[in-house]
Amino acid sequence: ATRASVRSFVDFFRGSKSVEYVERLASSPTNAIVTRWRLEEPNRFSYSIRGGAQAIVIGGRRWDRDSPTGRWQESPQTPLPQPAVPFKRATNVWQVSTHHIVFVDPSIPAYFDLEFHARPTALHMVAAAHFMVDRYVNFGSTPRLRPPR
Repeated sequence: ATRASVRSFVDFFRGSKSVEYVERLASSPTNAIVTRWRLEEPNRFSYSIRGGAQAIVIGGRRWDRDSPTGRWQESPQTPLPQPAVPFKRATNVWQVSTHHIVFVDPSIPAYFDLEFHARPTALHMVAAAHFMVDRYVNFGSTPRLRPPR
């Protein structure tokens, strides 16, 4: 049943037209960045680091800038299928409470804790010098990513 729960998460995530989340990624208790991500099918995504760099990727094109007020720079990009989950394999899967499933992805290697209520609400990851928390804020909203002006 727990492997089926991870599979349900992957299917739900990949099957969403879009996924939005806020990610806190840290290498220590004091060294962290906060980024807002938006993933859209079939191959679009954007990110905005709080007070820092931003990017928009649409298929084979990409735009980056160093700051929220910087000038966009266009470059080629290998198309990446979206929405994509941040792990490849789930092993040692355990449901540790009504709302938490934990597992390991040995290919990273990393430990994950998936929190869910009626839908996924957060994904915690711990790997070597990486402490990540993704807080999901929206699934399936209308696609809206466009090239910057």
